[in-house]
Amino acid sequence: MATISRSESATEAVFGTPELLEMILVLLPPDSIITCRRVSKTTYSTIMNPSKALKRALFFLPVRSTLNTDFFGMNTFTHTMRMFPYKINGASFGRRRGQRPLPPAIPITYNQLLFKRGESTSMMLRLKHSPLHHAHAPNRYKNMYITQPPVTTVEIWATLSLQPLKDWGMPVKQVHAIKELRKENGVGVTWGMIDEMFQAQAKAAETQFGKAFQIVVDFELSGLRIYGVEF
Repeated sequence: MATISRSESATEAVFGTPELLEMILVLLPPDSIITCRRVSKTTYSTIMNPSKALKRALFFLPVRSTLNTDFFGMNTFTHTMRMFPYKINGASFGRRRGQRPLPPAIPITYNQLLFKRGESTSMMLRLKHSPLHHAHAPNRYKNMYITQPPVTTVEIWATLSLQPLKDWGMPVKQVHAIKELRKENGVGVTWGMIDEMFQAQAKAAETQFGKAFQIVVDFELSGLRIYGVEF
């Protein structure tokens, strides 16, 4: 382990030593780890060439065995979380009143680089970015698992609340689309799988997702777009 010279501060020694730096980074959420690339050349090199521990912290490697969502009853759980008792940013989502579905046996940590909410045992989440408009996200993000431990089945939904730009007197249109995404072989669902699903569905006019995006194009509407994932 590196020793601290008289002319070197403790801070410089820690952030200049990859082994010490990694011990700090693995305790941070993935979005904070990515931000730390700007701290110094050492942090940048440590993050861009991660060890196995840091890869797990960045959701590139599973922390333990994949959760079989059918075994833990999560598929039946997702169907109890519609008919929404509260609203966020004008869009309603949550669980039905009076229903308290059991959480999975093992708590799930959600990837904070992708979602607006961090850690919970059971809830619906909103994606931070539209999968159709995330050019700022490097391709390597597509290899990230969306949860730790990884899950094999998710239900993806989109709600479009549409209001014409030129005529605010017209009623708001809402289009809902839901699709299940299942990882049959492999460790778990990744961000790339969600991205590919959105890209394919948006191009297919006969699907619910396709119809939703087609309405936006045809009527030149601007509105709230919310994408969510249920586990």
